[in-house]
Amino acid sequence: PEGIHLGVPQLRGLWDRADSKIYSENREELDDADWNIARSEFFNVYYSADPDYLNVLKVRNVAARLDGIYRFLNGRLDVQTEFPIRIIIVPGFALRSAIDPEENIIRLGDGASWEGMLASIFRELIFLFNRAQAPAVRSETAAQRTQNVWSGEIFAQYHSDRFFYAEADLLQKYRFRLENQPGTLSWSEVAELSERTAKLTPNQREERMTLGVSILYFLEEAYGASSLVKFWKLHLDANRQDDPDNWRECFGKPYRELEAEWRRYYGQSG
Repeated sequence: PEGIHLGVPQLRGLWDRADSKIYSENREELDDADWNIARSEFFNVYYSADPDYLNVLKVRNVAARLDGIYRFLNGRLDVQTEFPIRIIIVPGFALRSAIDPEENIIRLGDGASWEGMLASIFRELIFLFNRAQAPAVRSETAAQRTQNVWSGEIFAQYHSDRFFYAEADLLQKYRFRLENQPGTLSWSEVAELSERTAKLTPNQREERMTLGVSILYFLEEAYGASSLVKFWKLHLDANRQDDPDNWRECFGKPYRELEAEWRRYYGQSG
C-alpha cells in the first residue's frame, strides 16, 4: 500500500451528499486523516493509514477480491465502466454503501464483515454498470433512462448470488426460500418493491426480493443469459420498463405463460 493524504477536496463531495451528518460531526478527524491506497487493475481502495487501525486485514481481503467481481460482471454484461473505481472505506463507521457516479466513487464503512462489505460493493457496482449501459440504450422518445427494481436491486442481488454461491446450490437455495414463504406468490408482488417500499415490513421486502431473484434465475436457466441481459437493458430504458411486450420480446412468451412455467420449475402451487 502507498501512504497518501487525501484531505477534504477529493472526498468532501461524497460526504456532503451522502453523509452530511457523519461529516459534520467528524469533520476534524476526516479532514486530517491519512490514507493508504491499495491499487488493482480496476480499483483504488482507500483505507485508514493509522498504524493502530484494526481492520487492515479485512480491508485487504476485500480489495483482493474486487477485480474478480469486476471481471465477472463485465463478462456477463459486456459493459465496461470508467476505471479506476475509487472505493473509500471510512474507518469506525457502520455506514451503508453509497455511490457518487459522477466521480466514480463507492463509499462504505468498515463495520461489517468482509463478506458484508463485498456484498455492499457488489450492489453499487451493478448501479455503476447500469449507468455505463444506459446511454447506449436507444428508443425513439428516450428523454429519460433509468434503472428500475428489475435492473437495479433485484439484478444486483441475483448477480451477487451467482458470484458467491456454487451453481449447484442456487436452485436448492431459491426453492427452499420459496417453500418457506407464506401463501401463494404472484409475480405482480415484485412491483411492490418500488411502488410501496415504505409500507413493506422487512420480512415482506425480503420475500419479494427472494421472489424477484428466483424469477431471474429461472429465466436464465430456461432461456439463457443473453435473453436475461436483453431484459436488463430494456429495464434501463424508462420508455420501455413498463411495456408488457418486454417479456415476449426477451423470452418468446407472454408474462402469464412464463409465470406458470416458473411455478412448475420450483414446484409452486397456484
